[in-house]
Amino acid sequence: MTRLPEPSSEEMGFSVNGTSANFCSEDGSVIVGYIADDHTTRPIIVWRLQDDGTYLCDPVCKEFFGRYEENTDKPYAVFKAANVSRNGKYAAVTVSEDGSVNHMARLDLGTMQLEVFTPDGSGSVETGTGSESGAVADDGTIAGWYQTSMVLAPYSRRACVWYAGTAEPVMLSEEYDYPELDEFDQAGYNLLYDITPDCKRGLGIAYNADYEYVTYVIDFKDNTTGISRTAAVTAGGDEAARYTAEGVRINAPVKGLNIIRKTDGTVVKVMVK
Repeated sequence: MTRLPEPSSEEMGFSVNGTSANFCSEDGSVIVGYIADDHTTRPIIVWRLQDDGTYLCDPVCKEFFGRYEENTDKPYAVFKAANVSRNGKYAAVTVSEDGSVNHMARLDLGTMQLEVFTPDGSGSVETGTGSESGAVADDGTIAGWYQTSMVLAPYSRRACVWYAGTAEPVMLSEEYDYPELDEFDQAGYNLLYDITPDCKRGLGIAYNADYEYVTYVIDFKDNTTGISRTAAVTAGGDEAARYTAEGVRINAPVKGLNIIRKTDGTVVKVMVK
């Protein structure tokens, strides 16, 4: 049995009240957890296995996390781990600049390169939309959920996946033609909670129309609608359903990006002025 080392309060610049180890790579060489801090923001910490069998403590949050007065030059008030890939290469992270809106992020644990999804209006996701990471596949694909406000379900959560190499996450209800996913989104609670290392399947938890918990497994290779992750294409068929950019179903066009699902199964993105 090996007790994992911990950083000191002096090293971190804020009170360290112990640590928690939560996720590990398949071979146990990389362990990810958090520091117990005074404000329960849980900044990420990593332990790496050394050649002599001991673990080295790597407080990776130190370069990013600025919740405390001593670290006000750091960019994020929240910098917490959601999971680690089974190959130990990536950490799924949730970050926030001021603690009000969270964003999905992937951290390359080898290069320490951080990729944060912050919608700026240039894509299909409305500016100000929050998101959170749930898990990460071996290629860096992030499973998670969007956080937005809906009239019937404040602070609703809608499952999404941020494929490695793409600009923004896509909602499962837009990417896959399963009516249940629309139902889960409308109920306001749909989380893509885990993902297999090979990025072939995801595990979700949601509310159904009766607000009862349901769980599901989705195969990312089957039953896709054909919606592009880069640009929409013209498609035929009559309009079957229309959604806002946030995935809320609407009965008539609204200003901004409208997503139209047609009767032939294709999806078209239309900008309404």
